[in-house]
Amino acid sequence: MIIMNLNTQRRIAAEIMKCGKSRVWMSPAAQEKISKAITRKDVRGLVKDGLVKKMPEKKSLRLGPKARMIQESKGRRSGSGSRKGAFGARTGKKDKWLKTVRPQRVLLKSMRKEGKMRKEDGETSSYGKIYSQIKGGMFRSKRHLISHLEERKLANVSVSEYEAAEKARNVERKKQLKSLLKRREEKLKSLIKKNAEQ
Repeated sequence: MIIMNLNTQRRIAAEIMKCGKSRVWMSPAAQEKISKAITRKDVRGLVKDGLVKKMPEKKSLRLGPKARMIQESKGRRSGSGSRKGAFGARTGKKDKWLKTVRPQRVLLKSMRKEGKMRKEDGETSSYGKIYSQIKGGMFRSKRHLISHLEERKLANVSVSEYEAAEKARNVERKKQLKSLLKRREEKLKSLIKKNAEQ
């Protein structure tokens, strides 16, 4: 079988089909017929007959990055050897502050909504005072806030109740995360299998 130079036909076909030259497929059985096509009209006829086709675009499956993302979502690949930057580079001061303060404010608001806040001196609510203390950075965490309220008897809450509710929430979160990771791993395995078959 003689291999013919079909560069001109390939270039014309690429322009007609609006794709790159590497994506132009030409039938090996009809090389002689294709070589005789010297005008755009001829090449259009070949495209219509199916002797010249546009190949599908090759896309990267990104198997490596996807596998790495799954590992990172499990909390891996985040040791001291994988970190770059100064102490506040990965998480800034403001982000750290917001992660501490926002949950405390949400908890305080929910307690007020549920009517768990008590009157401090029989008349005024302790809500405003506690809110200011949260703003001042007095409490380290939600648990610290609840223990403070329990000690001062400013709200109808206890640390043991909070811990039990938090434990139940954590169990549910872990369950959801586990099912999500399982789905991701199955999807990645199917992609690897599909890629191997091709």
